[in-house]
Amino acid sequence: MALAPYNDYWRMIRKLCSSELFLHKRINASAPARQNCIDVMIQRIKDDSLASRVNGESGEIALDKYLCLMTFNLIANFMLSRDIMDLKSEKGNEFYEAMKGFMEWSGKPNLVDSFPFLKWIDPQGIRGNTGKSLTKLLNMVSGFLKERVQEKLSGKVNETKDFLDVLLERIDDGKGTLDELSEKNVTIIVLLQNELDQVIGRSRKVEENDLNKLPYLQAVVKEILRLHPSLPLLLPRKAVKDTEFMGYSIPKDTTVILNAWAIHRDPKLWDEPLMFKPERFIDSKIDSKGQNFEFLPFGSGRRSCVGMFLGDRMVSITLARLIQSFDWELPRNVSPDSIDMREQMGISLRKLVPLIAIPFERHA
Repeated sequence: MALAPYNDYWRMIRKLCSSELFLHKRINASAPARQNCIDVMIQRIKDDSLASRVNGESGEIALDKYLCLMTFNLIANFMLSRDIMDLKSEKGNEFYEAMKGFMEWSGKPNLVDSFPFLKWIDPQGIRGNTGKSLTKLLNMVSGFLKERVQEKLSGKVNETKDFLDVLLERIDDGKGTLDELSEKNVTIIVLLQNELDQVIGRSRKVEENDLNKLPYLQAVVKEILRLHPSLPLLLPRKAVKDTEFMGYSIPKDTTVILNAWAIHRDPKLWDEPLMFKPERFIDSKIDSKGQNFEFLPFGSGRRSCVGMFLGDRMVSITLARLIQSFDWELPRNVSPDSIDMREQMGISLRKLVPLIAIPFERHA
């Protein structure tokens, strides 16, 4: 949907997502499923770190793998009512590798975008490799679809209707056509833990309905999205008619790319823009809904991210649980100044070198 042209099909899909998938009521109702996915992630971190220590190692883990598994299973539970990733199973590994390949290849700068006549050559192999990964993913997803169709034919009904149920109903109805980890940032972690301890305590897990009581956590999430937006260039758009904008002529069918990464770091808009300063959002009316044009992590207008509410909530609750559950240390041979903060583009922005850290469980 994000890359589809603006037409009747896009409007139908957008309306379906807005009215069925990303309703606040549905998001709130699915909170227990998200909580379970995060619980599983936290337990895996504990188990793998403990196993490492038992084997005489340091207990360090590659955090990106756990976050990736949790994120995709969370989305899958929201849409399909099931996990799709488990690295202990062959299918889970296949899905992980296919998704990883698709994200990496689809986000690479493509020479064909500048020189369309090279499209048939595919000089960098981007189209071919992206297609291979996408084909694997679609084959796996089609298996989930066939299973659900068989369940419907057998008369089995899900207790809670997910997005796949909605799509199948429409078909039946004929309607479907870290800045550097420094002493300052360690202080930020302590401030987050203090806020969580004071508001939530350690005797229970932080939940989604607690998020509005955690202003410092919300400020940290906004600052993360400002400095490291998932899509630094947002998504390319196409002018539907000849347009004049700020003295520039934009012909019809021109591809327009918005550099949110540069806007978020513009010194004309932000005080000390390269510094990680969550306090800039304390008592600020700036939010991520697209009305404040200096802060556009989810885009703006009718083509803004339809899942922004869910995305913001996912980032917030995941960060809160990781900070509440663990104290974090760097491996013995790594110092805060030596952390590689370079990033790489895929379908979203990621660290070039995954963060390796050692979790220590915080007890009540």
